Amino acid sequence: NLPVDFVSTHPYPQDFAIDVPGAPKGKGYRRSIDATRDDLRTMRRIIAASPYPKAEIHLTEWNSSPSPVDHSHDSLAAAAFVAKTNLESIGLVDSLSYWTFTDVFEENRTGDTVFHGGFGLINYQEIVKPAFHAYRFMNELGDEVLQQETGGIVSRDKQTGRVTVVAYNYPPEMKASLTVTTALAAADAMDASGSARELTLDLDHLPAGASFEVEVLDRQHGDAVAAWEAMGQPEPPTREQTIELRKLAWNTKKEVLQADKNGRLHFSYNMPAWSLVLVKQM
Repeated sequence: NLPVDFVSTHPYPQDFAIDVPGAPKGKGYRRSIDATRDDLRTMRRIIAASPYPKAEIHLTEWNSSPSPVDHSHDSLAAAAFVAKTNLESIGLVDSLSYWTFTDVFEENRTGDTVFHGGFGLINYQEIVKPAFHAYRFMNELGDEVLQQETGGIVSRDKQTGRVTVVAYNYPPEMKASLTVTTALAAADAMDASGSARELTLDLDHLPAGASFEVEVLDRQHGDAVAAWEAMGQPEPPTREQTIELRKLAWNTKKEVLQADKNGRLHFSYNMPAWSLVLVKQM
């Protein structure tokens, strides 16, 4: 009769088919891109009907796949996956912990090559991956949701009144979660797939002339793997190449916009597949 304070689990929207009857051995299975959100809704219903309806839910290990050699972890697509899943889990979970922070990882160790598909948000050479930027963008969000829909969220900081927007393009035709990709070429093909999306943002009731910084993450801006490939895929990179790759991994596209004299801001942008946009009031 001990009380239950929290429930902890490690859900993956994609796994190796260990316990799937009839599945070919070694072949993974994929679930819907909404798998994490739907699992959380199910857990919430179970806990709400239990003797401890206020028990917290902590997903203390989570990622697109449990493979430490999955090149999708290094890809631009991972950023869109992280943003979509986290934003659609708001209010359903008390913590959603990405596995893991860096590629310095001992369990099932696979080596220290520059981009080997490790779990980390940052690779062995301290080069940030697109998924790192997804968390950085979301970290700018305020504590009040003004509007949320598939593809993005508009927030406001209650204390400062600062408005922040995060938008992502997880292509709508991609119904499943990311594919486990054990080859770099397969991850590149995934990043090159999918349709663009038109982002239109209209904000009003702003201070006249309010300034906003627009930051874009895409294949040309802030994608560490794309920058490494453009460099000729050095393995390992020299000290000078590593310094340059760290810089290029932070080289997102930025511009400044201003609200008009009536406190209105209009922004329209054609988002490539898997890209992210951060619009934050300065």
